[in-house]
Amino acid sequence: MLEQESYACGVVNGELRKIARLRGQEAHGIMECICSMAVGSAHLGRHDHWHMHMKGLKQILEMTGGIDKEWTYVMNKVRRANVKAAAALATMPYLEYERIYGNISDSLPRTKRARLSKAVKGILAFCNVQEVICESFASLVLFSHAVSTALAAKKRTILYDPEVFIEEWLWVMYQLIRFPGVLRDESTQIPSIELDLNLGERRYKEPLVRGSRYFMADRDAGGMSSIHPYYPLGIPIPHYAANETPLPRVLVPFVAVLLLPIPIAFVTSRLIKPSLGGLDRFAVCWFALGAFLHCCFEGYFVWNHATLAGLQTLFAQAWKEYALSDSRYLTSDPFVVCVEALSVIIWGPISLSVTFAILSGSRLRHPLQLIICVGHLYGVALYYSTSLAERTLVGTMHSRPEVLYFWVYYVGFNAPWVVVPLILLVQSLGAMGRAFEALEEKETAEAALASRKGDAAVLEGKKTR
Repeated sequence: MLEQESYACGVVNGELRKIARLRGQEAHGIMECICSMAVGSAHLGRHDHWHMHMKGLKQILEMTGGIDKEWTYVMNKVRRANVKAAAALATMPYLEYERIYGNISDSLPRTKRARLSKAVKGILAFCNVQEVICESFASLVLFSHAVSTALAAKKRTILYDPEVFIEEWLWVMYQLIRFPGVLRDESTQIPSIELDLNLGERRYKEPLVRGSRYFMADRDAGGMSSIHPYYPLGIPIPHYAANETPLPRVLVPFVAVLLLPIPIAFVTSRLIKPSLGGLDRFAVCWFALGAFLHCCFEGYFVWNHATLAGLQTLFAQAWKEYALSDSRYLTSDPFVVCVEALSVIIWGPISLSVTFAILSGSRLRHPLQLIICVGHLYGVALYYSTSLAERTLVGTMHSRPEVLYFWVYYVGFNAPWVVVPLILLVQSLGAMGRAFEALEEKETAEAALASRKGDAAVLEGKKTR
């Protein structure tokens, strides 16, 4: 097979040399390079020909201006030939390593990355190791830790894009083989190096990238990260950084802050209007909670939606946890942003107005309550239906499939805004119906009284005549 490829390369090279001479160029080595790239991912061709192959590859890249970054598969084959053989031969690679994607280690919490890097660099710096070597070992440690974390994750919830994984795996190797010569002299050209590299590739790459072709790459400096647990898999999430605080330490203070308006509203209603019935007192607490949610929690989302995925505040981490049931909150989805903005601008103030109307006995209470209940029902209907339509018609699922995220977070957390508004809507319709009925009875009675007075006046006039 190699003999046939060499013969074909020789024939084509002869023709290329003729053309190159006419143009005053040098074409030697181009087809040898292409041949070596086609041999296969694990087998790089004969290592004694590697220098010739890489010279040809370097030449063709210089002539063509490089490989289009969209051709990631070809780019990684070039990197593999450049890096793996250099490691096996204990020599320096020919080509510079240009990164395209981000690091899979960016999926680790920021504090953990900082702690690991500081520990590695601190130990090596104490031994007077050069800074570039410290950086290389720090990259290796972070990469290994990200791989270990992904392998330990339950049900493979952490998946890496194959191209992103391969790029960083080769990048770590590239950094290591570019150590100063004193460190590289101890390396020997033994087959076990190549064998170890191939075993490591099979050990780590296959379980991580299985089924993860849906991932998109981190293509620019804007932080369009595909390393995240949100659905649909691989959807770009700008500035994404995993929550640094454990979930219980997020939920406890968040729930405490979230429920704070309820006891305040309850105590206030007992002081201002102790005669309130049970349903009315519940309505005071409900609308006080709604006003806080709309104006503060949802207002925080509207104000920070573009950078929410990278923030580590209490509200941001709570939103990122909820986004496991609806990733639209981390992608600045226009529908979600508009609905939440309307909630902040309209439903928040109206909720607060209804609270004061109940406590003050205002006649505007039930008209306002009816408006906001209809608004909540309509908003939840749109929220559920748009997601369901995308899932049914387009096949796009924004919620993770686990019961916790779909049925508890997505369905359960929004269900109260269906049940409670329905109850209060019925209450307002009943109160307004009774009010209109009383008004109609009053108008009928006044009309009858006026009619009787008119009849009496007519009779009085007849008697006078």
